[in-house]
Amino acid sequence: MEAETEGKMVDIMRNIFIDREEDSGGLGYRFFHSYRVYKMCKVFLSMNEVSSKNPDEDVLLTVALFHDIGRSKSSDKVMKAVMPGHDEESAKMLHKLLDGVVADSVIKTTAGILHNYLDDNYKSIEKELLSYADDLDEIGALDVWRMFTFAAYNKRTAAKQLDYWKDKESKKYSGAWINRFRIESIKKIAEDRIRTLNDFMLEFDKEFNTIV
Repeated sequence: MEAETEGKMVDIMRNIFIDREEDSGGLGYRFFHSYRVYKMCKVFLSMNEVSSKNPDEDVLLTVALFHDIGRSKSSDKVMKAVMPGHDEESAKMLHKLLDGVVADSVIKTTAGILHNYLDDNYKSIEKELLSYADDLDEIGALDVWRMFTFAAYNKRTAAKQLDYWKDKESKKYSGAWINRFRIESIKKIAEDRIRTLNDFMLEFDKEFNTIV
């Protein structure tokens, strides 16, 4: 993909989301999340394990950057972390946003991936890589920011957020969850980020509950 095309796409996303607030990330979070997912997919493309699977670069970068564009349809002053149906909404918006920016075939394939993002029967290497990048951006040190920004927006105490971590969030990353990453180079990134997250939360728990 040409640098000029990528620049246009990034500008579209920035203009839509940079002034929007989200309760699990704060001001501009959805732009920065989408941009990181896009940059992570560029890293994936440089991996031998990935390049051997011949992903379509234009489709991958487009779907990475625009996978959450449907969230912009929210009329809430502060967008919510959970927004059912935004994948299908993203698919609907692509033709209007990207007409003349990328090829029609790229838009059509990208829309297909987003429309079927939650359908386990719909498989493509681009969808698989998008899901890996999307998940990676929500674990590790980044998840610390999301958790405590969410707590602040929703007026949770630190103790309540810590209890939520122990009861719900930490269990997500235990057991077989890590095995969803079927490309070893990407799985290693996920393991490192989970270790960072767990180490921080253990230290936070120790300091928060220590009476000096």
